[in-house]
Amino acid sequence: MYRDNIKKLVRLNLKMEKQETKRQHYVPETYLNKFGKERKESVFQVFVLNKERLKNPFTVNTSKICVETNLYTLDGHSEEERQLIENFYNKEIEQKYNAIYQLLTDDNVREVTLAQKELIIATAITLLFRVTKWLTSHNEFIGRVFEKGMQSAEQYGKDYFLFEGDKISFKGKSPKELVNEYAQKSKERNIITPLQVALKLIELKKSDTISVIKLEDESHSFITSDNPIALYNFKMRFFAPFDPDNIISMPLNSKYKLTIYPNDGIYKPEYISRIFHKGILAYTETMTNNVEQFNNAERFVIGDFETLNGFETFLKKAQNPVEIKEEKSKELEKILLISRKLGIIK
Repeated sequence: MYRDNIKKLVRLNLKMEKQETKRQHYVPETYLNKFGKERKESVFQVFVLNKERLKNPFTVNTSKICVETNLYTLDGHSEEERQLIENFYNKEIEQKYNAIYQLLTDDNVREVTLAQKELIIATAITLLFRVTKWLTSHNEFIGRVFEKGMQSAEQYGKDYFLFEGDKISFKGKSPKELVNEYAQKSKERNIITPLQVALKLIELKKSDTISVIKLEDESHSFITSDNPIALYNFKMRFFAPFDPDNIISMPLNSKYKLTIYPNDGIYKPEYISRIFHKGILAYTETMTNNVEQFNNAERFVIGDFETLNGFETFLKKAQNPVEIKEEKSKELEKILLISRKLGIIK
């Protein structure tokens, strides 16, 4: 059922590939390359920092991170059936990423076509739902549910409990083993459902407003992570990732960041808003993004050596802000003065 639904949703006319892809990126390699350096033709390296240790950033090829074996591979008799999801991400998103990246990082581009805009939004939203953190969090939740189910069943002298209408027998099994069995059984659903949700959300947000922030300050750099999409929603008390009113942000490289806002009617649909930051504004924007990426990350953050090497100190400063230095204080006074003249603040 799920496979039939996704075929209808994406309307793909896939050609057979010569070799099936086994190692599948949940954060596209073409995206990761923008945060690294090309060491030889088509081989890029990035610096990576383990989220738990925050020490000793190391280099790794982008082909070897944010990748799992058969992550999107479905059951099926043909290669086309097994590679349906992997081919969708590859053909419809990853192969087109360099083109939209060039548009977004070109300061002279102020308008895009509606098709280009929809592709930009689709890239961000599919990346939001394809990362493994959602699946990890879901399985952790299922693990807690199973533990409580086992405890409750044991109180009544039973070796099974009911979950989603199914009888779950745990005789001779640990909660971890039960979760692994459940994850394997529900793999196809857990792969296809997020893409179905993403496609619906793309349709709802394809008219949103696109904005790009650029850091014009060499001393500050954006980082990314194994879960690059950040979400905000100032309207909702309880946050939901599929809410069309969410603001979506995504660092594009060390100096550029994409933000997608719900359309408020101020800008025409094809317009790209561009913001250029220096000084204290660049520092604030960098701090916001980099703390976000650290908090969002499942296992590691990605960036340049200088930023990651001092990241532990940076986090301490971000969590315990110190008094603004004199030069930054003067910049802030100028901003406040201009804001008062424009009537933005009193």
